Amino acid sequence: MIAHLVDAIRESTALAPLGANAQAITRLSGSFGRVTSAAATTSVASPNSKPSTESLTWSALAVITLIGLGLRLARFDESFSIDELFARQEILPSQSLSDLIKAVSESIEVSPPLFFVLAWICSKFSSSIDAIRLPSLIAGTAAIPIAFLVGRRAVGSLAGTVAAAVVAFDPLAIFYSAEARPYALATLLGGLTLLLILRAVEGRRLLDWAWFTLAASASLYTHYTAVFLVGGALLWVLIAFRQQLWRQALLSGLAIALIFLPWLPQVGGKRVLVIYGAISAGEVPLATLKLPASAMLGSNWVPLDHLPGLTVVSLVLGAIAVGAIGHLIRSLSTGIRPRFASPAVGVLLASASVPVGLGCYSALSGTNLLNARNLSSVIVGIAVLAAAMMVTRPEWLAALTISIALSAMLFAAVDSVQSRNQNTNLKQASKLVTELLPSNAIIWDGSFTRMTPSLGRIIPRGTGTSLYLGSRFTTFDGTELFPAWYKAITEKRPLAIVTVDPGKSKLAGLLKARGSVAKQFTLACERWVAGIAPLLIRVYVPLGSNPEVAKSCLSAAAD
Repeated sequence: MIAHLVDAIRESTALAPLGANAQAITRLSGSFGRVTSAAATTSVASPNSKPSTESLTWSALAVITLIGLGLRLARFDESFSIDELFARQEILPSQSLSDLIKAVSESIEVSPPLFFVLAWICSKFSSSIDAIRLPSLIAGTAAIPIAFLVGRRAVGSLAGTVAAAVVAFDPLAIFYSAEARPYALATLLGGLTLLLILRAVEGRRLLDWAWFTLAASASLYTHYTAVFLVGGALLWVLIAFRQQLWRQALLSGLAIALIFLPWLPQVGGKRVLVIYGAISAGEVPLATLKLPASAMLGSNWVPLDHLPGLTVVSLVLGAIAVGAIGHLIRSLSTGIRPRFASPAVGVLLASASVPVGLGCYSALSGTNLLNARNLSSVIVGIAVLAAAMMVTRPEWLAALTISIALSAMLFAAVDSVQSRNQNTNLKQASKLVTELLPSNAIIWDGSFTRMTPSLGRIIPRGTGTSLYLGSRFTTFDGTELFPAWYKAITEKRPLAIVTVDPGKSKLAGLLKARGSVAKQFTLACERWVAGIAPLLIRVYVPLGSNPEVAKSCLSAAAD
């Protein structure tokens, strides 16, 4: 495959810009899916076959987009996350658009309303969690061809196709394409913002600037961190084209501000520190440097050394670094330097503005906004920049870096949709609790700390997705475990304890502290439920009561 890719890159140098390097991508895509033998045969066509190479480029993009859609669908029907519960709480009870806007503005939600409006419209067709996830699935998939368009305009067709593959295989982008949260929409609109600012600079037409203004405004109404992306893009225009386009840039910025003005009063007053936690100024630089890699390769919740793992991270970042060195050597030997007005520099400045802006805000406020999902608006930009580094010279080096990086990313993408890396399977947990416990059991749900009562209200009974199973069980909603133990002892009732990561949680210490109470119980069984935050269900039986519970536990555990 690498040899074919080297030949394709060499041939592509004679092709027209729009179809450049398409043959290389067609061969490369063959390592990720089934690309027709006709495409491989056509790759040896003469340099004058521009229509053929263009069709191969679009065919390769279609294959990559379909693979990306398949990866996103693999997560689409998983259990909901705690973040999605906030969205469901705001969307489903709202009878009108004004009710929804009020719910978003007055709740703990810290995102603007555009995603919730789209999800609310979808909820009118179905009240299932899949309906309010639909905007994310569509946006997350659409971001793949948008990455191609940005990459092609900024660098070239080969870089555009590689950028599309990076977005398609990005575990973070896959995760949020199946979540009822604004991040996939932020990725799409951030990519559109980049595409349209490049188009506005190139075409210099009023209509292009109007489209950019609308896309940038929509980005701000989707996620607040887009303010850094929009600001960085306009700053690039003001510096690089200060004599030709300063009026257009200033007018566009003013229009964006006016469009966002009605929502501005809702930005303040949110309990951001409570949600994101604190960070010291000394921790900010390293956390900021890690952020782009996490956005391209990782997860918002799992460290990079666990997902996708240090091997994948090393391969991808190493390939990008080698490609960058190739660019540097060529630049030093030829004396050619990138112009500040070039589209690639524009993408770089606009995309870098987001992690830098988040870092500055975190350092000044002490609130840690440096998590991967807050870079969703520049995932397309990061992908284009990574692709630009890999499309290097000599040709064999480009073939090597692209092959290694995309193969490693595809491995990470497939691994990210496995059950152990999906949301914890609450349906399975509900089924297990039903099987393990009699109707008079007490369930202490420590899986969502101090949010148990609200979860019971949010999720309708009978959905099969909540650990709260309606009236079948007497659910004890106390925030402390000891009252549940005491109630189970005095009433001789079985007790189920559901926890996340009990080895590291406060539960372990609490059980030791209540050792005298725990001695009055027998641990009948325990079961793990797989997921990104695994659940442990422990069933305890008071001494001298309900011996049949232990038997049912053993029977269920053997399934």
